[in-house]
Amino acid sequence: SSRRHWLVTQAAAQLHYAFAATGRFIGSVAPSDSVANAAASLLFLFNLLLCGFFVAPDDLSPAWRFLARLLPASAGYEALVIHEFADQTELYLTSKVGSTKYRSSPLTGEAVLRCFGFDVHRWFGDHIRLVLFSLAADCAACIGMVVFAHERR
Repeated sequence: SSRRHWLVTQAAAQLHYAFAATGRFIGSVAPSDSVANAAASLLFLFNLLLCGFFVAPDDLSPAWRFLARLLPASAGYEALVIHEFADQTELYLTSKVGSTKYRSSPLTGEAVLRCFGFDVHRWFGDHIRLVLFSLAADCAACIGMVVFAHERR
């Protein structure tokens, strides 16, 4: 539906803005371009590893799950996945063993999301988290620019 496409686009744009705001903050406090690049790369790696793409959120230990909830990618990935799958009514698991192809009975998108630890009712909170994270990172970048206003590069 067009509403779903709008929400996917909105989540992707919010995630992009959150990463850009984080980059602005890192750039404002880093003593050099190489330090800023290294710090941003490490932060992006943590975002990628903890967002739910490689490991389901329910499979993370409580400490890692708490850290993941603080990162923008977990909210962005969850929102994107929910918007893509929640309205699907006929999803199938397929497998091929030798020349025989097996297909499961139809699954709903909500059932698949629950299997991977995503809550379909949390999407609005994910959008709010992305906006709040972006605002906090932009405010931190402004403070960083004021405190570290001298150019050293």
